[in-house]
Amino acid sequence: MAGPNFDFFVQNKIPLFLDLGKRNRVIMAGHDNELYSVNMQYNLKTIEEWKNLLEHLMKHLVRRYDKHVLSQWIFEFPWNKEPYYSQDYRYLDAYEAGWRILKSNLGSSRIAGINPHGGIDEEQFREAVHELSARGIFPEIFTIKIFVDSTHQMMGERTFQSGSDYLYARQFIEKIRGILEEEGQTYQMCISEWSNSLSNRNIVQDSCARGTYIIKFILSIWKTADMIGFWHGSDAVDIFYDSRKLIYGGGGLLTKDGIKKPSFYAFEFLNKLGGHVLKIGNNYIVTRDSTQRIVCLCFNHREYSYYYYMKKENEHFNLSKIFQSEEKERVEFTVEELDDNKEYMIKEEVINSGSGSIQNEWQLLSNQEELGKEEIQYLKNICIPKIYIRHVRSEDRRICFQVEMEPHEMRMIYISEY
Repeated sequence: MAGPNFDFFVQNKIPLFLDLGKRNRVIMAGHDNELYSVNMQYNLKTIEEWKNLLEHLMKHLVRRYDKHVLSQWIFEFPWNKEPYYSQDYRYLDAYEAGWRILKSNLGSSRIAGINPHGGIDEEQFREAVHELSARGIFPEIFTIKIFVDSTHQMMGERTFQSGSDYLYARQFIEKIRGILEEEGQTYQMCISEWSNSLSNRNIVQDSCARGTYIIKFILSIWKTADMIGFWHGSDAVDIFYDSRKLIYGGGGLLTKDGIKKPSFYAFEFLNKLGGHVLKIGNNYIVTRDSTQRIVCLCFNHREYSYYYYMKKENEHFNLSKIFQSEEKERVEFTVEELDDNKEYMIKEEVINSGSGSIQNEWQLLSNQEELGKEEIQYLKNICIPKIYIRHVRSEDRRICFQVEMEPHEMRMIYISEY
């Protein structure tokens, strides 16, 4: 039953975002290449069977957990390609049935939808949004998914082009928002799933390059969404016959053994930023936290070259060839309005090819296919940011300093009084 699987989250007070749609378990070698696909669920025939299943699930959850706990969860009914049931299926009918069952059992619960799949065109989407509004079942949280190597029929002629990931994503979100606002409904926008690639066998996924990509993407679109989710957390969901190696291009933030990848630290660094944004540039963001400490994040992101798009994603290509350039980048900072002639401490946390990269550390172990517990623990211990600390004294109420970053480097900088 669902209960035991949820106990860990409830015990640790982690609210859940539950996708109640139907989907197959798929492992993608590339955006158009399925390595493995299987239907993991029972096939329902009628809407009554769907309603009965959901009703029993809700009653089970209510019996197992306090309604106060469940009221903090979000329940999503996505518009997937796979139907909820087979006979006389219509997505909006399935969504409405789910919406009403949730509200009758958990009146304060938040409903998310409709997360249209890529085959839905603009006319279908507009009709669905209007009907949701007319039926009085508009979701509190409107969800979409973005995988930059797949396109959406809704975008019409504005198809994804290599090197325009961020622009395409912003245009897609803005188009969705424009249609929703025509209905005058109140909602939150949530990107429930996104990643740089659908592939679970792409060595970029294990590299520092993915870390800087994540930072670049989020800083490009963060103003357009209220929530941003990521697919997915661990390579453990990608395990198959070809995944005996330590890393194999899985889409997770952690390896199957729980070692943190650079992509994990991209989110950790973003999470460490202060709540007050002072300035955003092409390769940095400067913030101030609640203690008045200056917190900066800078990164050296490199765009893909034509070579990357000519190769299959699951090929073991040379990473140094797939980017337009592999140049270092220098960023100069000037922090003003400080106390004059005062000592400040600058602390830096760095992830790059020489510090904290599981891909590079594994190479130093000769890419040994199977490692023992001691080697795994060793990699967990060393795949962490390298830390630097220096002291500077303000002059004319400011301090000036610069950092030079390796290609695909991420660097956190904390500036505080000493």
